[in-house]
Amino acid sequence: MKNLLDETTIGNIKLKNRFIRSGTWMRKATEDGDLTEELIAGYKHLAEGKLGLVIAGYARVNQFERANNQMIGMYDDKFIAPMQEFTKMFRDNDTPIGIQLAMGGTQIHFQGDVTWEVMSPTATTITRKDSAGNDITIAVPEMSKTDIDNVIQDFVAAARRVKDSEFDLVQLHAGHGYFLSQWMNPEINTRNDEYGTDRTKFVVDLYMAVRAEVGPDFPIAIKLNSEEKIGDTSNHEAMLALCIKLDELGIDMLEVSGFAPSRTKVTLENESYFAEFATKLKAQVKCPVMLTGGNKTYNNIDKVLKETNVDYIGLSRTLVSEPDLVEKWITDPAYKSRCVSCNHCHRKTYLCVFDAPK
Repeated sequence: MKNLLDETTIGNIKLKNRFIRSGTWMRKATEDGDLTEELIAGYKHLAEGKLGLVIAGYARVNQFERANNQMIGMYDDKFIAPMQEFTKMFRDNDTPIGIQLAMGGTQIHFQGDVTWEVMSPTATTITRKDSAGNDITIAVPEMSKTDIDNVIQDFVAAARRVKDSEFDLVQLHAGHGYFLSQWMNPEINTRNDEYGTDRTKFVVDLYMAVRAEVGPDFPIAIKLNSEEKIGDTSNHEAMLALCIKLDELGIDMLEVSGFAPSRTKVTLENESYFAEFATKLKAQVKCPVMLTGGNKTYNNIDKVLKETNVDYIGLSRTLVSEPDLVEKWITDPAYKSRCVSCNHCHRKTYLCVFDAPK
């Protein structure tokens, strides 16, 4: 029977327990994507927190395209040297470190003028405010095959930099409504070509291109939506089909998340709210499965681990509040996380409400 403190492996990575810090935007990089002392300090706390694995998140694959401000950059070789120092900090603390690669597509939370060509599987329009506060409408064309190839190459080049930076794992962010997840959404991807008739094709093609670049032994994970809307299980079968394909092709880990609850509907009462899909998924794939979303109480997490048979538990907001939470649980499993699921950290610059200036 699985226990939370089991030692395990993901590919060639050795994990000292089943707790993984899920990739999270910390907002503390420069606008160009460079690491800052504040960002490094935040990750140092995580490196020291006795986690099985930390996934840094999320990183830009393109110099111009960005979902949010102050995202980590992996779009240029200039990031490799400082990232090698960053990953060394984790090795010095015996904590494996991965990094998440992402694009926003039509989901843009960036504050400022959009100066890049917005990408979308299908032609659409988006409305947002310019730097003067005026509402503007942006017409977004359907991506051409050349556009698709260029985006895949952006991810491939970024993945190569991840490996050269001596990270232990690269994760593709295909959840939370961002660009990769949009290809799996039937309301967004209405293409008439092979990328529309088979909505898994883009993500599968991207994975295969990244795999060819980093080689068979470098671990690749992917973060996926299990729900597009709260309580809506209508896309479970489509997502299962994608996960089964990726499993057969050699993906090293599947992270189960979802769109709405994980971002806007967090409550103190709800825990592990994507467990239903994770249970279905784990029964059909061989690769490790990670469950993220509302994991706050050690006893509940232990119960979920055994009932779902997942391999790893993803933590995010609880670690914003207490980066050393897992270390506290190792000492005392009855310890109660101080996280109250107020979502302040998501709204207010990655800062726990208990640490906010009074």
